Amino acid sequence: MNAKAQKAKFGEASAREGYKLTKLGWIPKEWDVIKIGKVGKVQGGYAFKSSKFTSSGKYQVVKMANLYNGVLDLFRSQSFLCKISNSEKSFIINENDILLTLTGTVGKRDYGHTVFISDTNDLLLNQRVGRIIILDANPKYIYYLTKTERFLNQFYYSARGGTGNQTNVSTLDVESLIIPLPPLPEQQKIAQILSTWDKAIEITEKLIQAKTQLKKGLMQQLLTGKKRFSEFTDSWKEYHLDELVTKTKGSIVATSSERKGIPLIDTSAFNGEPEYYTEDTNAKKCKINDVLILWDGSKAGRVMTNKVGVVGSTFSIFTPNNKIHNEFLTIRMIYDQKRIMAVREGSGIPHVPKDFLDWYRVTVPNYSEQEKIANAFKNIDIEIYKLNQTLKLIKKRKIGLMQKLLTGEVRVNTNNN
Repeated sequence: MNAKAQKAKFGEASAREGYKLTKLGWIPKEWDVIKIGKVGKVQGGYAFKSSKFTSSGKYQVVKMANLYNGVLDLFRSQSFLCKISNSEKSFIINENDILLTLTGTVGKRDYGHTVFISDTNDLLLNQRVGRIIILDANPKYIYYLTKTERFLNQFYYSARGGTGNQTNVSTLDVESLIIPLPPLPEQQKIAQILSTWDKAIEITEKLIQAKTQLKKGLMQQLLTGKKRFSEFTDSWKEYHLDELVTKTKGSIVATSSERKGIPLIDTSAFNGEPEYYTEDTNAKKCKINDVLILWDGSKAGRVMTNKVGVVGSTFSIFTPNNKIHNEFLTIRMIYDQKRIMAVREGSGIPHVPKDFLDWYRVTVPNYSEQEKIANAFKNIDIEIYKLNQTLKLIKKRKIGLMQKLLTGEVRVNTNNN
């Protein structure tokens, strides 16, 4: 729809002072609408021979898998080359390149992921990955544009069929995508502001990682008795699980997605709020102190506690006696997760073995020490939860700010830096 047609559709009353109507909608008068090819070029990756890949080497080949969800993960699906030819050197990734996945699944948005390269590290551009090399604009500003719905809608519309349900966007298609372009000082200021938010996200993510690693280290120390609180000196005792809990199998019940009746505890409970409810008053229920173990399914062996509601048929309820603290048992079984999952049975749908309560043995301190250990982990979990909530809020606010800055709805002051 051209500008004249848009004005006819939206009416002159929609006009904003200091703005003009373009193919991309209303943008500031000082801004232009241009094709990406006017400020840079797009290069496709090279089909490096997989037969030459090694497990380590000077050059790492960056594949689509390394750009999953728009995060550069060089530990995922690693492939290296010890040396490259002169012609292959033109595929070395440089600082300020914008990497872009060009191949995906028809009808899905599982490609079009972009990452910004802040420094060089002997990386090579593989086939089906493209790079946008910005020559006449602020590279970071263009990178942020690739994250917007305006850009992505054009990108997916340009896709063409490949083999089977595969679809591709060509480098020429990417160069033809149109973007709003403010004057260079405004590009730089917008990029600077959004980079500050990215830094806040990075710092928060590192704090979450650090707390998570601290928790893993404490598990190794506190749950094995290698490290103890000074007030406890009693010896630990070993028990079979059937000496510590009473097991009750969950039940099959009629369910509803309406928030009506009693919440049903199924696998969705691992991720937060329940998805289903039931009004079956005869169903098996768990209490706040019960430990739930997923008895059947691909993730059989996972445990959780502090849930109240009707328990689905794939779960079993462990009701602790006075020898075991429910949260201590849950943490201990999480610590033993690999060992528990290794003994699962069933060639189709895995399940915890019937003799699990007799097989699983756990060495535990007295109840008071268990409770103190559980509280230590609870405090760490609270800190991790709060950091995750902060991270969500920062990301949400950044998205809102991007929408305003990259459309020109909110202007920036370029007179000071």
